[in-house]
Amino acid sequence: MVEHGHALYDDTLALAASVRARSPASTACTYTGGTTSAGAASQPTWTPSGSSSTSPGSARPATGAADWLREHHQINLHLSDHRRVSAQLGHADDEHTAQTHASALRDIAAHADELRPAPTVEIPDPHQLQLEQVLLPRDAFFRTAGSA
Repeated sequence: MVEHGHALYDDTLALAASVRARSPASTACTYTGGTTSAGAASQPTWTPSGSSSTSPGSARPATGAADWLREHHQINLHLSDHRRVSAQLGHADDEHTAQTHASALRDIAAHADELRPAPTVEIPDPHQLQLEQVLLPRDAFFRTAGSA
C-alpha cells in the first residue's frame, strides 16, 4: 500500500464511477451515487467507492433486492435495510467484477416486480427522536442514588 496505494485507490474510484455510469435509471430504484443523509441536522456521508440505491415510495423492500441479488447473481451487498441497498467495491475488484455488478443491477431493475411487497415502516423525523434533557450529564452522574 505504501508504494502503490494511491494508484490502487485511484483505480478503485474509477471502477466505481464506471459502475455508476452503467447502472440503470429505473423506476424500481433511485440511484444516490454513494451519498446518504439521515436528516437535516446530520452530516452527509460519502463513500466514493460504493454505490447506494434507495427506493422511496416503492412497494418493494431493499432487503428483498439484496436476497434476490444473492440468489440470482451470487452477489452479497455491503448493506441493505428496508429502503436502501449499498454495494462496496474494493481494490481487489476488477473490470470483470464491475461488469458483474452492473449487469446484476440492470437485471434486478428488470425483475423488480418479482420482489415481495414491503411492509410499511414508519420512520419519525430525527427531531422527534430527541429526548428532553432534565439534568446535565455531569449532575446525573454525580447525583446520589434515590435523590430527585
